[in-house]
Amino acid sequence: MEINKIILGNCIDTLQEIDRNKIDLVYFDLPFLHKKHSLTNRNNNKTYEFDDRYESLNEYLSLIENTLMQTKRVT
Repeated sequence: MEINKIILGNCIDTLQEIDRNKIDLVYFDLPFLHKKHSLTNRNNNKTYEFDDRYESLNEYLSLIENTLMQTKRVT
């Protein structure tokens, strides 16, 4: 693994590709449960929207658990 490298990607997918004990820091931006996000650019001429909606609380908790387990493995 390179020193001072930032890896950008989906937490679960990216963490699974990294060997054990190779990372010093993982930043996990926890999704909000059941919230629709909407942002506009400075000119207010373009809107970006996405949902953080899950089928169930168990699905959401599974995402968090898997991410924490993979984070523990790589750090």
